[in-house]
Amino acid sequence: MTARARASFPTLLFTCGFLTIIGIPAGCAQVAQSPSPPPPSIETNMNSEAATHGTRAETTVKGELDTELHAAFDYAPESRILAVHYRLRNAGATALAVFDRGDQHAIGIGRQKDGDVGIPRQIEDGGDVQLIHAAAPLPEPEPTSPPTPVAIELAPGATLSGEFRFALKGLVVPKRLRWCVGMMHVGDAYMDSPHQTEHGRMWRASFAVVDKQTLLCTPWYDVATGHFDP
Repeated sequence: MTARARASFPTLLFTCGFLTIIGIPAGCAQVAQSPSPPPPSIETNMNSEAATHGTRAETTVKGELDTELHAAFDYAPESRILAVHYRLRNAGATALAVFDRGDQHAIGIGRQKDGDVGIPRQIEDGGDVQLIHAAAPLPEPEPTSPPTPVAIELAPGATLSGEFRFALKGLVVPKRLRWCVGMMHVGDAYMDSPHQTEHGRMWRASFAVVDKQTLLCTPWYDVATGHFDP
């Protein structure tokens, strides 16, 4: 299941190591070679023994750019915290830039470390809530320190693993949840300043990538049933 999005997103406070609001520890990410065969196009299952006393559900989807995403959701309605664990595999022949690493402003002020999983953006439509890791448009008016997009490189045949926990903001009581991640091919004129971190090779991108990236989304997770929609 895939989608393309061009939208303006609100800003949230988050760190890879800790959820700033309530101090919940969360993992970062790593890139590794994956010799395993591609997973099925869509596959879901559920595990009721969840660490946050929610319901853990898993799904696997194939997307554009020869990508395969496996994600596990663990949502705790009492605390309104969603834990997401994911593996993104590049099954294509060209390196990808994955925009799940936040932005240059967050790194510059120390909100997160360079290379860590960044801030998911929350978008609501009634009871539907999306968390999105993607390059966001330049805010208006333009800030002194703009949130320049950054991305981690995912080589052909490699797998990117990451996780985060997120407390939903506001008073929304979600009926459905999903997570999306933006990506595009590495090597065009929209990226520069490659450098190495402990998590992998990072790129700085221009705001032009907002209209060039592709979003790969999980199916909707139904909070009432604890399952992903087929």
